[in-house]
Amino acid sequence: MKKVLMSLLAISLAFILTGCGNDTLTCTMSESEDGMQTSQELKVNFSKDEVSKVNLKMDFTVGDEYSDYMSFYKNLLESQFEDVTDNGGKVDVTQEGNTLKLDLSIDMNDLSEEQKTNLDLSGTKESVRSQLEEEGYTCK
Repeated sequence: MKKVLMSLLAISLAFILTGCGNDTLTCTMSESEDGMQTSQELKVNFSKDEVSKVNLKMDFTVGDEYSDYMSFYKNLLESQFEDVTDNGGKVDVTQEGNTLKLDLSIDMNDLSEEQKTNLDLSGTKESVRSQLEEEGYTCK
């Protein structure tokens, strides 16, 4: 009995350490162009191989030559994600100096079928990974 328990413990520990059974896909992307830098971290949680939650954190930093346009950039970011808030998601955009921070979260369990369709957030973990990697994200 003791050997069985130790074997189960070892197998469980191996799953935990290797990430097997992990239901979260984490993808990142960074870009720098013309005095502007963006970094994104996207976490997609899955339940029964379907998207259950989405969290996006994005930092958008501009050089001093663009600092006068920060309120314009902030409004632009907020308007880009209006469809998310209109469909039950939460979006928060804050400014810290020359950096805008976007925090977006969507809990699919809180959405109607129509809202899910509008946001087009579906697919298995592998299909979502493939799509994001095609868009330039690095996923783990």
